[in-house]
Parts: sequence; structure tokens; C-alpha cells
Amino acid sequence: MNFRETFKEKFFDSNDEQMISAIKRKDKKRILIFAFIFIAVTLIIPVTPSRNGEYLIGSMTYLNSIFLVALIFFVPIGLPLLFFMTRKNADYNNRKKIVMETRIKNIRQDKADLRLSFTNPDFKSKWIFVYRDKIYSGIEKDDMIRISYLPKTKFVLELEKI
Repeated sequence: MNFRETFKEKFFDSNDEQMISAIKRKDKKRILIFAFIFIAVTLIIPVTPSRNGEYLIGSMTYLNSIFLVALIFFVPIGLPLLFFMTRKNADYNNRKKIVMETRIKNIRQDKADLRLSFTNPDFKSKWIFVYRDKIYSGIEKDDMIRISYLPKTKFVLELEKI
């Protein structure tokens, strides 16, 4: 069978719009949960005793301890989330997706996630991740597939065997 690898940039269709609106609703819930946990942690940790019985507010004021906990919590968790959500929003506002027909070069499974690499020479990234929300059974190495994903975040919208 003669197979030709393609790499095209297309605009969203109505199915993509529906999927993205559902993803946006999930993202809003995740951000609200993160904000609630962030506020709870920054208010509770300064008054929680450490292993040796000392309190964080014993060495500084309550306001300073809140700022310290907020900084420690926000830098490793909040900043990456903020950068990812900014890139994801840029993908949504761009309203374009990459549609590629290619062959799977390598496949790895991490718990319920899949990591795929492709033979297409136009695909510049090393791997693309297929997240838990989508289950694609029967995808194996050397299969010919059609995949559509967002260009900046590499979020997979559609994956099907050809």
C-alpha cells in the first residue's frame, strides 16, 4: 500500500469547537479548585506547628508568613500552570490545528497516558502526549494514523487509525 505522510494546518470545525468549550469548562473548574487549595494552604500552614513544635508565625509576622508560603506554593505549582494555561489560551484564540497523517515510530505508556513519536519529517517535537481523557485502543508501533492537535501545547484533539 502506498502511504504518503502529510502535515497541514487547518481551522477548527464545529466538533473541535464543542470539544474545546468542554475543555475550557474543565479548566475553569481546575483553576477554581487550585485557587481554593492555594488560599487554604497559605492561610493554614503559618499556624500549623512543625515537627519540633515551632510555628512559622513564631519567627515572623502572620502576613509575612502568608507571603512566604504563597511564594513557596506558587512558584513550583502555580507558575507552570499559568504558563501552560496561557499557551493553551493562545492555541484556542489562534483557532488553528495541525492535522497530520503519519506512521508511529515509537510508543510508550505511562500509567494511562500514551507518548507517541512519529516518522513525519515535518513534526519537530520528539514526543506528543495523549492524555487520560481519551482512550485509543489498538494503537501500536508502525500503525498509520491521522492525528490532529493544537500547535503550541500539543494537545491531541483527534487520533484515528487509517
